[in-house]
Amino acid sequence: SLDPFTGKPTKPIINTYQPIIDDCKNPRLWIIDVGEVEYKGDEAKYKKRNVVSLVAFALTEPDYPEVLRYEISKDKVKEP
Repeated sequence: SLDPFTGKPTKPIINTYQPIIDDCKNPRLWIIDVGEVEYKGDEAKYKKRNVVSLVAFALTEPDYPEVLRYEISKDKVKEP
């Protein structure tokens, strides 16, 4: 079963890549959250990780709610 969509972020955004605003009537901000940040130094202490995700926010709504999150499975993601 699906849970009702609240419009609130389901997970914190860790690191974004190539934000894009589409040309639709109700524009959305689309981002790729790469899911990790690399720190110099104590990586074990500071490493944060999420699943790589495509996330969209509604720009015409108050507080720009998250309206879509698609998590990309690890077998589809390549390390740089």
